[in-house]
Amino acid sequence: MKKVFLFVSLIVTYCSVLQAQPSIEYSSAFEESSSGANKILQMKNGNTFLLHFSKQGIDVNVYDKKRDNISKTLLTSDLWDASQMPATSLEGLYEINSQPVIFLSQFVDKEYCLFRIILDPETGKVLKEKKLSSFPISTKFTLRRGEKSTGEFVIAKDPYSDCYAVAYYDDEAETLNEKIRVVHYNGQNKKIGAGYLELPKGKYKYINFVAMAVIGDKQVNVCTYGYNSKKELGEDARVIISKLTTGDSVFVNKELDFSEDFRSTQAIMKYNPGTGMLNLLTLTSLKSKHNTTYYLALINYIDPATLFVTTTAPISTNKASEYMQSHLDVDAYQGLPQDMIINPDNSITVLMESNTQEIITHNNYTTYRTYLGNIGLTVMDTRGKEKEGAAILKLQYAEWLMNPLYLHYKHEGLWSYNENRAMLRKNYNAFLSFDYVSTNANRYIMFNDRPENFDRDEKKKRKLLEYPDRSNTICYKLNKGDMEKFYLFGEPTDDRQNNYCNIEASNYLPETKTYATIVMKRNGKDEDSHIAWVKFE
Repeated sequence: MKKVFLFVSLIVTYCSVLQAQPSIEYSSAFEESSSGANKILQMKNGNTFLLHFSKQGIDVNVYDKKRDNISKTLLTSDLWDASQMPATSLEGLYEINSQPVIFLSQFVDKEYCLFRIILDPETGKVLKEKKLSSFPISTKFTLRRGEKSTGEFVIAKDPYSDCYAVAYYDDEAETLNEKIRVVHYNGQNKKIGAGYLELPKGKYKYINFVAMAVIGDKQVNVCTYGYNSKKELGEDARVIISKLTTGDSVFVNKELDFSEDFRSTQAIMKYNPGTGMLNLLTLTSLKSKHNTTYYLALINYIDPATLFVTTTAPISTNKASEYMQSHLDVDAYQGLPQDMIINPDNSITVLMESNTQEIITHNNYTTYRTYLGNIGLTVMDTRGKEKEGAAILKLQYAEWLMNPLYLHYKHEGLWSYNENRAMLRKNYNAFLSFDYVSTNANRYIMFNDRPENFDRDEKKKRKLLEYPDRSNTICYKLNKGDMEKFYLFGEPTDDRQNNYCNIEASNYLPETKTYATIVMKRNGKDEDSHIAWVKFE
């Protein structure tokens, strides 16, 4: 059974091949582990951290400005359990106070725990680690971790400062007003505010956590959904925007007058310092019909001081559809939001990707697949009006069910842990979907694709990419209405040569316009791995 996901609700010129490539530096070769997960963090001091998470612990490799490996260390702990890494979640990896900070959540001693691990920026060794909170475990099975805790953790960092917040959601709290607790930290990892999110007494029975954003050391904003019936919407169900001001322990709440059922909602909330507004992207599952799930995608513009919504606009794909009709012989663009980018001119870029899920039930087991298709972009002005759009043909096969907001969660720390299963298909998900980089001059989209798709007419349907180790990384450059493409790590000389990258591990540092990723260079049966630092214009 296949499920297709659709919306309810930049004209660019013909794509040509660009010969000039960005400047790229490579590390010395290293052996890529057959299991675990990788993440890269670039530091403002010029160092780069390569973290490999496995059952042995966290392998930390530090590279300096000259791209030399200056330190190697294996992190283990008496607090968290390395052997449980396959069931562990990376909730966040950030530079805070000029130090790498890891937020890990995992099951330890019948509790679901959140840990904060602060590393030395030169050696990668642990400077300080702490268990921030925990919840009891229930044994209900879930696809995400194999178990389900009665709580969850959400980390939100302010991209314009080192301040951040941690939200604790306890589903089995005795009262509704004890379910969500938020702690606000400054750039020195010190608490500057904390409080429980209290809603009007007796008005709601249930609450869902939707999104959170941090505005420096001033305040934390939280979006939730309060309702009274698990079966029907009810007239008193509401989306609620709340704020916790620094030094205060009491949230200020405002109920939004939305009529749709927002219980099944995912969201991204970001502060735009240029406009002084909060931008809230909501993606809500409305209904399913004939194996197709319909979504409502909205952009909301919210005053963080008054919590007043100044504008609500549906996310439009009209410009991407116009491009597909004009240049790709496709009637319309169909895809779901993946991430929301705040641009220097205060406009918003919404990144999209088509998402078709397939669930196949066999005699004694079930398989789950996701087909990640065409990429779409739309740019919206400060009032929610669509300015421009673009689209790129792509078709990839992934194991399991990929979340529609996968790209956003990937940037927040999500990984695809490779169990190294000998009898099953290798987990290639870390090499799928796409990545996006925006500089002041250009925009770039990168993804792994089959070599024959690169030379294929832009109007022709793409062949399915099933095995990324037989692919090459393709880069599309968008600039002032022009779209150009090239092999990011060099054109292959024959079908035995492949240069492809770990999209999920990658990290972009805007201060240096440098994109760092792990590149696998394959020539026949020989393959080695490198960190590649790509300097974009």
